[in-house]
Amino acid sequence: MQIYQKNFGADKDQGMHIAVTHTYLKPQVDHPGFPFNNVANFIFKTASDVSIWLSPEKLIYHYLRNTIDIEISDGFSEMLKYQVHYIGKSTEQDIVERLTGHSHLQDILSIERPLHYGFLPTDEIAILFFEFQKNINMISIGEEDGDEEMQVMVDVMMGKEMFNEKTIYLDAEKALINALKPKHNRQLYKNYPESVDGLKKHNLDLLTYSILDPITLIYSDGEIS
Repeated sequence: MQIYQKNFGADKDQGMHIAVTHTYLKPQVDHPGFPFNNVANFIFKTASDVSIWLSPEKLIYHYLRNTIDIEISDGFSEMLKYQVHYIGKSTEQDIVERLTGHSHLQDILSIERPLHYGFLPTDEIAILFFEFQKNINMISIGEEDGDEEMQVMVDVMMGKEMFNEKTIYLDAEKALINALKPKHNRQLYKNYPESVDGLKKHNLDLLTYSILDPITLIYSDGEIS
């Protein structure tokens, strides 16, 4: 990775301080240097006191979005595997406010055991934030298609919102919970797609959800990639 690059907000004339913070236990080495092990964060601080921190996961996040200039060798796919403990949604308030004092999050932090000896659950648990992106698919119109199908086509081309976003959020949450059955979710929506506030009432012929990032979600019956 180039130390001096645009998104770091510093150039070679300014100089930059670099620090490495470690998870517990900090490796015992006489002469610290590459490669660094048990890293919690890399911290870059410019002469103008602008600080940037990169955890291993945050580094991969920016790498996947090409927001920083970096090369990562093969073999980091294991870091993109997540055991699912809980699935939730936030439709009425900011997601960060929603997590403040969240009872299920506190349960996970206090009950779940670390995967690796010497680590704390807080060092291994990650919160994955998802947002929906519009994915408009055009449909072909044949002789068997009627006025209703044609109107749908016109509405899509004109950018008309077909469904309320909140309805999509609520439906997607139920779909994921029904499929993954996280142990910290009390309501598993066993009758999905039946629901009073989801997409079932719109009589869709096919409904699918996909995750853009190349992550793997691990649950009791298998994996979703």
